[in-house]
Amino acid sequence: MMKIVGKILGIFLLVFIFSNNLYSQVKADDIVGVYLTYDKLTKQNCKIEIFKLHDNTYSGKVIWLEKPLDKDGKPYCDVLNPDPSKRHVRCDNMTILYGFIFKKGEWVDGKVYNPTNGKTYTAKMNFETKTKLKLRGYVGHPMFGATEYWTKIK
Repeated sequence: MMKIVGKILGIFLLVFIFSNNLYSQVKADDIVGVYLTYDKLTKQNCKIEIFKLHDNTYSGKVIWLEKPLDKDGKPYCDVLNPDPSKRHVRCDNMTILYGFIFKKGEWVDGKVYNPTNGKTYTAKMNFETKTKLKLRGYVGHPMFGATEYWTKIK
């Protein structure tokens, strides 16, 4: 009986040490950089730059689109934005992430704006590897959402 209790305690201890070690390895500013991702709806690669603001929150901005111009040679703009004053903003120069704070190894309580449908979702982010960022956008609870993976390139 004592051997079983000892093994169970040992397993809990290893899990506790491993999870604390994981949190201590990831630092808040590790997310700062440039990411490459693929937009399935527009079928193109894009680059997002994530940066830290003065209030210690993190935001992200599209800085490059593989195909920034439509078939008529005009830049893609945020035509579905619910705010008419923002519908002229070019999609290759728009902020799509904002308000993220760093807690226990992940960035939480943020928002992600999806210009392909004009909607904003609650979101959280965490690294699955040193260069693979998982972004989860959702409504209400993370269980009701979608996940994207971005690759850190800078």
